[in-house]
Amino acid sequence: MQYKQADKTVIDEVLRLCDEALKKRGRYFHIATEQGNIRLGQLTYGIDYIYHQPETPFFLERNGLATLLTYDQKDEFPTLKNPIPKGYYALQIDDFEKMEKWRDEEMDTRIGSDKAVTFPTGRYYTYENEVFYIKRRDGSACPLDLSAMPTLRPIFEAFFYLFRDTTKTAFTVNEVLESYKRITKKEIDRYILSKRKASIMKTINNKSCLKNRIVWKHKKAEDKWIFDILPSSDK
Repeated sequence: MQYKQADKTVIDEVLRLCDEALKKRGRYFHIATEQGNIRLGQLTYGIDYIYHQPETPFFLERNGLATLLTYDQKDEFPTLKNPIPKGYYALQIDDFEKMEKWRDEEMDTRIGSDKAVTFPTGRYYTYENEVFYIKRRDGSACPLDLSAMPTLRPIFEAFFYLFRDTTKTAFTVNEVLESYKRITKKEIDRYILSKRKASIMKTINNKSCLKNRIVWKHKKAEDKWIFDILPSSDK
């Protein structure tokens, strides 16, 4: 599908907004240019996303990613009360698959041509320049860009390098903590590590070409971490 173009700063902001909307998965997503609350009858809603580029809401609507609803357009919410945060819109999102497809295609274009990625012989994944790639069935690469995640990136790397270098898929908590320390030269609490891992998994699960390919969980009974990267399957 051909999408209407916009300035890079607008695209960057729309990408961040889509990430948040895909995590929430609610029909309405409230945005404004300042913090505030929206009172709709007896209910109060917070602002889900603060945007800075005036073009951002209109880019979403022009490209069919969301419908813009202002406070006087929403028949469902006829009693919205003032004060209304500046730049307020309720985004009505009816097609999360379309939003996810646009987000994935834009990120693929941003990172570079899928076909340009070279996978090591006999391997269906690679990690270079802070971007993880996994090979799709058609031979192209599905990217997970960690370059803008300085806090979360070493969490992924701690598991990935253990998996790559040992060929194991199960690791003790101490093995993971030591791997993290080798990368960052810092120690981390196991519970903070687990919380940050969950944040990365939200990004992975929001991307259709990744969510069924990465197994990443903690087995409480054995107190071990499982990390595995699965080959593509036609099943």
